[in-house]
Amino acid sequence: KIEKDVAVSDNAVQEFCKRVHGSGKYIRSPKSWEFLMRLLVNSETNPEVICWVDESQYIFRLVQPNKIVALWNAKDGKSSGNYDNFARSLRYHYKGGILCPVPDKQLVYRCGLLAIDYLQQLR
Repeated sequence: KIEKDVAVSDNAVQEFCKRVHGSGKYIRSPKSWEFLMRLLVNSETNPEVICWVDESQYIFRLVQPNKIVALWNAKDGKSSGNYDNFARSLRYHYKGGILCPVPDKQLVYRCGLLAIDYLQQLR
């Protein structure tokens, strides 16, 4: 399947990549799951790049994973490689219950409690 190029404004990219407060005085880049939540609440990327499969159950799908990775790489000007590397960072958040895979579905995830709380703060 060929991904169509979705134009995303510089302002939106800056919003996705905006640094957040970590512990203490530490300022950090958003984690991969936080980045996805930001994409979900933005009309420039939802539904063309990422979309809700079932918003009431907090289940979403990565429509254009390569575009998501390109936006992710824009945050610090570094390339973290391809979708496989990005997907590995998402799987890291399974054990904390932040994201959960949806069985038998590719590119589909369910938000855990921390991700749901974060989403509600963004809205």
